[in-house]
Amino acid sequence: MATIRQQKNKEIVFFHGKRKILGNEIPTYVYLVDGLLIDTGPRRMSSFYRPKFSDKRIDQVAITHHHEDHTGNAAFLAARGIPVYIHTSAVNLTEKRAKIPFYRQVFWGEREPFPSLALERSFQTTGGQQVIVIETPGHTDDHVTFYLPEEGAIFTGDLFVSPKTKMGATGENYWKWIRSLDALLEYDFDTIYCSHSGIISEGKAQVARKAELLKELRERVAELKQKGLGVKEINKSIFPKTLPIKYFSGGEWDSIHIIKSFMMGE
Repeated sequence: MATIRQQKNKEIVFFHGKRKILGNEIPTYVYLVDGLLIDTGPRRMSSFYRPKFSDKRIDQVAITHHHEDHTGNAAFLAARGIPVYIHTSAVNLTEKRAKIPFYRQVFWGEREPFPSLALERSFQTTGGQQVIVIETPGHTDDHVTFYLPEEGAIFTGDLFVSPKTKMGATGENYWKWIRSLDALLEYDFDTIYCSHSGIISEGKAQVARKAELLKELRERVAELKQKGLGVKEINKSIFPKTLPIKYFSGGEWDSIHIIKSFMMGE
């Protein structure tokens, strides 16, 4: 079951999609500002997103990272002649069919191959607004954040989501994640536009809080490691509750990935 609604915050149009699976509601947000579409939503919700896209002026698409919930409708837009931009390391990746676990196919659907262009460090919307591209690896190595100074807005993809981190995915690097959050704090912004939590006010303070909590978590892992505890023991001490997604995802999502990342070091 899925629903989608269109709203507006200042000059930014956003499409809020919600999909219910096994009683859990999974939100996605796609943003449109001055002809620039930021991310495309999952293919599983294409029947809801694509009519909305067809009704709007979209001159270019900018992708925060290659995951299928962000690129699921990119092929549709590219086929209409709209240029799609992504981190240079992911350009070759988008031209191939994505291999994703079964549970992610159920959640989001597969991503069709699509042609893409490499993002520059900054570019302009068709209306002349400056967009600064900030490299923010951690969730993925190709993750970027888009900063629009004129709007005081920052589009964070999966970098923020919530202040407190309880679950991690295979391959995430939390040392890089902390550095990425610190990098954002160098910019002057107030509002976060998140791909899964929507519009967040007092965004700079929220980013600072997330960075602080991750640093505290890193210190706690180091303390327990020094006491001789292993990965599983540390994970159980810090995250005593196991969330259902661990089992549903076959272990791809698990708090132990956070512990492993911090224990491996930079």
